[in-house]
Amino acid sequence: MPFTVSDLKVRKQEVPIELIALAGPPSEPSALDVFEPYLKVSVAYSKGGINYFTYQTDRRGYYLHVTKVELSRGEHFFSERFTMGQSGKKAFLDEAKAFNAKTLAKIVATVRERPIYEELKANVLTFTNSEVAA
Repeated sequence: MPFTVSDLKVRKQEVPIELIALAGPPSEPSALDVFEPYLKVSVAYSKGGINYFTYQTDRRGYYLHVTKVELSRGEHFFSERFTMGQSGKKAFLDEAKAFNAKTLAKIVATVRERPIYEELKANVLTFTNSEVAA
């Protein structure tokens, strides 16, 4: 059964927007489960500061995140995994001094209209050498 955005956990400062099935076989089955590849799109608030992967200072505010993830559903659990630093990209959307749920909701409602939305998805598909499933 395919996964949907409603399967993903909504965290206080992160809202999943879209979940896109990717082409290709699931990962090799482990002792417990099989992971299927997806592209996860979300909007999240970040307090900013030093990014230890890029050694740059990230601004405080709201970001669009597009990440290649692998999802698995067991009888009593749900798992999400990704490769840190090699599976996604983020783009700065709006500056904010502090988290505000209403601001996050406004951004989530309009983020698909921004050009960066489709650009970042295409960039991550290229970056991860992935294709959307037919």
